[in-house]
Amino acid sequence: VYCGPHATALPKDVLSGAPGVAVLRGEYDATVVELVATLESGGNLAEINGIAWRDGETVRINPERSLVQDVDGLPWPERESLPMEKYTDPACKKFPNVSLLTSRGCPHRCVFCLESTVFFHSPSFRTRSPEKVVDEIEYVIEKYGAREIYFDDSSFTANRSHARGVAEAILKRGIKVPWSAMADARVDDETLKLLKRSGCIGLKFGVETADQARLDAINKNLDLD
Repeated sequence: VYCGPHATALPKDVLSGAPGVAVLRGEYDATVVELVATLESGGNLAEINGIAWRDGETVRINPERSLVQDVDGLPWPERESLPMEKYTDPACKKFPNVSLLTSRGCPHRCVFCLESTVFFHSPSFRTRSPEKVVDEIEYVIEKYGAREIYFDDSSFTANRSHARGVAEAILKRGIKVPWSAMADARVDDETLKLLKRSGCIGLKFGVETADQARLDAINKNLDLD
């Protein structure tokens, strides 16, 4: 079974050129559960939204599956059976460090990005509650001795109130572990100061071009001024 951006964008190419049962297209939390149940029961793959599958020599593409809206209802990643000490982000300065998500998707529609071209839905941006995020931070600190956290969101700062909410929750819990995030350049000074107080030591963001006409052409939604 294949998943991810490449398989989602080109399911026919993937299944035509490699052995396998199906492609899980887009966001596949619920899709993989339904696929396993269907395979175990001998059910009909044609009834599963969100997959492409091999029907003899033919590759069939089923209707899309809706995005998960209640991201707080999803379980945390299954880290227990993996060597977590080997999973590090090069932006981090301390080890061990742990990556986690505070949101899914992105509110922007940049034409070059998989969020808008591969995962179908607009807007795709959904946030976790700051309290749930901080629960997970405390867990990875206690369980794995995390000395630094990396928020691997598409853009942690895309929603200013969400970013501030996470920072405020970190401060409220008294967490002293430094953190960094994938973000964007549109952050006001007051938000940056709050993020720093909560432990933020760095933000990564894309710099595609400094030409306004090209930014407009790729739907970057960024005013250079």
